[in-house]
Amino acid sequence: PLAGLGIVFAAAARGIGDGTRTRSAVMAAAGGLFLLYAVNIQDRLKVWRDDVSLWSYDSARNPGNFLSRLRLADALRAAGDRRGSYTALEGALGAASDDRQRSIVRNELGTLRAAANDLDGAEPLFRLAAELDPGNHLAFYNLAMARFLRRDLSGAAGYLERSLRLNGTYAPARALAGALEKRLNDGRSKGN
Repeated sequence: PLAGLGIVFAAAARGIGDGTRTRSAVMAAAGGLFLLYAVNIQDRLKVWRDDVSLWSYDSARNPGNFLSRLRLADALRAAGDRRGSYTALEGALGAASDDRQRSIVRNELGTLRAAANDLDGAEPLFRLAAELDPGNHLAFYNLAMARFLRRDLSGAAGYLERSLRLNGTYAPARALAGALEKRLNDGRSKGN
């Protein structure tokens, strides 16, 4: 808005005849507006410094915004702040407006647990995510991965089949399908 106003002032200064004083005043006003814009954008740059700053700012200004809190949790996780991510996800759960959003949060909470090598805590969260939204392919993929890590290959196959039926292009699920097939084939060849 300020830049547009500056352009209008510049155009007005051009349109003024030979009034050099008027033209100089209009150009000085336009320069002042550009300077004000530069100062204003510097304050915004502090907020945009990194993802944690941006989403912390947005979550504080919009405390009921589910997506802002979810993005803040992702940014905190990427920054290595697992506890902060967990807190942001709890806030997102409070801001969730439907079962689909609650499913997303439960799945994310499960991935935090799984990343901390707590499959016992992660699996119930993945199951709850799948129950809340039976179309959440990520919840079924995560259940498959948890079962695979526990060497429950038939359980992994069932969840993985569901995940791939929901989204057959999800690359990690396709990679898990290859690893699962290899492990099943290895088991069969050892049995023969």
